[in-house]
Amino acid sequence: MLGRALALIGVLAIGAVIAASFELGHIVTVVTCSSCSLSTTTKLAVEPIPIAGFGVLGDSNSDEYCGTDHRGGSFAGHTLGWVEQFAWRRGLNFGRWGEWGEPRREGFEYNWARSGATAESLLSEGQHTGLAEQVAAGNVSHVLYWVGTNDFSTHSGQYGEIYSGRLAGDALQSKIDGVVAEVETAIRTVTAAGPVRMVIVTMPDEGAVPVTLSAYPNPIGRQRVTDAIDAVNEGVLRVAAGHDVAVVDINDVVRRLLTRMGLNGRLKVGDE
Repeated sequence: MLGRALALIGVLAIGAVIAASFELGHIVTVVTCSSCSLSTTTKLAVEPIPIAGFGVLGDSNSDEYCGTDHRGGSFAGHTLGWVEQFAWRRGLNFGRWGEWGEPRREGFEYNWARSGATAESLLSEGQHTGLAEQVAAGNVSHVLYWVGTNDFSTHSGQYGEIYSGRLAGDALQSKIDGVVAEVETAIRTVTAAGPVRMVIVTMPDEGAVPVTLSAYPNPIGRQRVTDAIDAVNEGVLRVAAGHDVAVVDINDVVRRLLTRMGLNGRLKVGDE
């Protein structure tokens, strides 16, 4: 459910992110889809810069469906991630399509996103340094950082550890501080490489979606996870503000989308 919701957010909201943040030079507090009757709130931050290319740091939310993992399976001919859609259908420049070796593998030259990535593995695999080199070369002028789902996910066990109270106290605070520091390292590395505009998506909270509510019914436990994620996102906001980086509040987007989702799992768009 969360994966489908985030994929939908990618299609509906990333275009607004690019327009509002990259081209117009805005800080984005909430970026949503006008056709879904959801608001867009922005605050002017910095002057825009000429667009050279778009780079991505991230996980499966941005990893290509037609790349190494062939995530589209038997539907590969018409299953595209948001990066592929904006590259092939809107003409945005994410670099050439090719085979780039580890950790990039097959995909767009400037898209470093890799399925399963966390804030820590993004650094250890060199996503940030590889993209920083492309910024320094003048090939990439605008960057999206969208990672964090796997840092607090149900499938990785991290959600359950905090929910149950097994990860708490100093150990939990250490995890929170570590994730914020990892995000800051990525931001600092990219923004120091050359003229660049950057957008970061906050850490998502799976507790907002129905499947998590069913699997983790204790509201006290879910609140523990929400509090930890909120603490990370507060740190991310502080880091972003210090580097003139725009921020998209993904949890606000999810909450708003869920209010428009029927019992059949379909999202109401406009009057349909």
